[in-house]
Amino acid sequence: MPWSGMHAGTATWRSQDEGRTWSNPEPVCRGYPVCAEKLSSGRVLLVYSFRFEEGFGLRARVLAPECDEVGEKFILRD
Repeated sequence: MPWSGMHAGTATWRSQDEGRTWSNPEPVCRGYPVCAEKLSSGRVLLVYSFRFEEGFGLRARVLAPECDEVGEKFILRD
């Protein structure tokens, strides 16, 4: 994990068997809480709060439709 403790970020877990077992968490973004919205393209927009030693503000990322690829970070507000 690029951060210490799951409380410091947002991650995805995957299940290949309808929720009986789950993968290890995969980091998506460092920040929380997250608001997710599915875009008309099928991709997922995440907007999240960023409150850490290096700054405060709102950030956003766009994920692939399956949420397996995370795009670059956009700074919405510092």
